[in-house]
Amino acid sequence: MKKNLILIALLSFLLTAIACPQVSAREIWSYDQFMQAVEQNQVEKVTFTNDRTQALVITKTGETVNVNLPNDPTLIQKLDQANIDISVAPARDSDSVLSRMLSTLFIPGVIVLLMQGFWLWMLIDCATQEALEGNTKIVWVIIILLINFVGALIYFWVRRPQRLRELGH
Repeated sequence: MKKNLILIALLSFLLTAIACPQVSAREIWSYDQFMQAVEQNQVEKVTFTNDRTQALVITKTGETVNVNLPNDPTLIQKLDQANIDISVAPARDSDSVLSRMLSTLFIPGVIVLLMQGFWLWMLIDCATQEALEGNTKIVWVIIILLINFVGALIYFWVRRPQRLRELGH
């Protein structure tokens, strides 16, 4: 029983880590912060997006920062005067909003669908296969409903094999 609980905890941790990865977000500077850093000689390199609405800034300490850019016609001149390396990221075919959204959401979406399918399978299995005597069915249905995917995992690893052994399968 203890091994099963440890296995369930480990499996749920791994699935959560896969399904909901922590994205390390870059710091975002305001345009004023960016210009102040330029004036204080803290900026090493600036790479503009191909539409010139954002910039990826690398500071002299190696920190990478994003900046949303307003329409400032003097920006290039200011960066040039500060001897900052300037570049523009090449245009990509996949820069459309829809393609970026689909590529970002596809894998997590598939994982979530699989998790929800597994949860539904375990809920139906419990509701249709558990014995009507006693409170076992009600308790497991409540566990699966309240704890969602983790409850389904617990049912799958703990109760389902026990039920199958009881039935002689």
